[in-house]
Amino acid sequence: MKFRAFLPPSTESTLSVSRLHGLSEAEIWQLGDADVAAEGGRTIYARANFSPGMLADVRANGSALSMVPAEPPVRHANVIGWPSNEHKEIRKGLAQQLAAKTSIVHRPG
Repeated sequence: MKFRAFLPPSTESTLSVSRLHGLSEAEIWQLGDADVAAEGGRTIYARANFSPGMLADVRANGSALSMVPAEPPVRHANVIGWPSNEHKEIRKGLAQQLAAKTSIVHRPG
């Protein structure tokens, strides 16, 4: 997965994610279709998995990422700790570290 997928929008200081622990594969794809794809009229072909514990090691120039629940929708969370967009290189470094820790899961079929 390219690191750009992990950058929050330039006007935001949070990255929107879904908490998937305890869901079956079918439930995960249904959640993505309902909460992500339907909103933007997109199709989801793959996802990147990481655990909140992996964020503990994602650090750059004093910035450290963590995850906090942010419902609704159900299971929504935000990855917080991003510096402002003025610090593009730090944000890029954090996103690269996060991308390196993820596992990619392609949608079956």
